[in-house]
Amino acid sequence: MGEFKDRENGRLDIYVNKPCDTLVGRWDDAGSDLTLPTNGLTITAGGMTITDGGLTITACSSCIKVDVTLNCGADLIFTGTTGQSQILLTDNLADSLSVLISGGSDFLVFKTTDCSEVLSSAVDRKFTGGNMLMTKRTVTTDSTCGNNTWTIAEFLGGLMLRDPVGSDRTDVTPTAALIVAGIPCATVDDTFEATIVNIANGNCENFTLALGTDVTMIPATQTAERNEQLHLIVRLTCVGACEKVTIYGSVSAGT
Repeated sequence: MGEFKDRENGRLDIYVNKPCDTLVGRWDDAGSDLTLPTNGLTITAGGMTITDGGLTITACSSCIKVDVTLNCGADLIFTGTTGQSQILLTDNLADSLSVLISGGSDFLVFKTTDCSEVLSSAVDRKFTGGNMLMTKRTVTTDSTCGNNTWTIAEFLGGLMLRDPVGSDRTDVTPTAALIVAGIPCATVDDTFEATIVNIANGNCENFTLALGTDVTMIPATQTAERNEQLHLIVRLTCVGACEKVTIYGSVSAGT
């Protein structure tokens, strides 16, 4: 059983279990707030609908817990136009949100530390059902009649097609400083991949990759002949006042 009691100054008190008069809620018209007792509020059966102003949960303690348990399963549904629905995480935290496996470890962890934002998983991940992880690349074609210096934008694009135009060429990578500057919030061990393909029309049109300032390569010299591909793994080894980059290269067999 329940009872509403209209108090002075527009205040409405909500009681249950009459005649014990247990206060379960208070609506104060002056502040437009619904005050709940310290033991909280349990909603069953038909549930609760919040409209217009939405629902805000505030707790004075350092930990607040919201549990939703439905034997038949539960759906979290966002409605509205494009861009309206958001899940906002607190900025600059090593663990801003964790998705846990019940009784187990973190399934997903959202790290929002400035310049080190990461979405990580502590368990193995795989794609099933024929799905593939796709990477978008930008293709750059260069036919400089002479030696070419690649830009960091072209390297980050991922795929470069090089026509040496009738003679051997010695092309140069960006400097370490330019590579580091081209990666937002760069940190040590940041790594990306790039490929340079020799699309020469004839033989004896090779290109050799030389290195910009503070860039090293393993092996130290890489030359691609006609139709060969030079695959590069670019790794930042020092950032800040000492930008340094190491490139690991391999050449595929030509046709």
